[in-house]
Amino acid sequence: LAAGHIFGMAVGLPLICFLTACGASGCYLMSQFVGSDTIREASATARAHLDSVRSAVSRERQASNLFIWLCTARLFPFTPNWALNIAAPHSGVRLGEFWWSVLLGLLPYNFVCLSAGTTLSSLAESDGSALSPRAIVGLSAGSIALAVLLKVR
Repeated sequence: LAAGHIFGMAVGLPLICFLTACGASGCYLMSQFVGSDTIREASATARAHLDSVRSAVSRERQASNLFIWLCTARLFPFTPNWALNIAAPHSGVRLGEFWWSVLLGLLPYNFVCLSAGTTLSSLAESDGSALSPRAIVGLSAGSIALAVLLKVR
């Protein structure tokens, strides 16, 4: 929201997508370097789940669908993003694939948040016509989109 207000859509969207991908990649790297020992010490059930994810990643890579699979996992947040960030390095996902999938997979979510920020910014800077049809439609669309995203998560 703040980036939409401060930078607007043209600068804010690429910036936020880039920063989101870098932040998630930082989590990926921390998990890769710190979490390896934890994975080795995990229960047999946890290792079995991770092995099934590894085989799914391998199948999708062989079918050249891994990037689409990773983007879809970001686009439809059935799995929390933090879990994807932590599990990716241990399931055979390469950092480059991961970074690009976060950048593009979270684009719709970032767009909705920035749109809400730019709408609020334009409302704050308006000449007092806060109830203009454009402002009402923009705020309503942003509110509905955010409500749906929050309900899904």
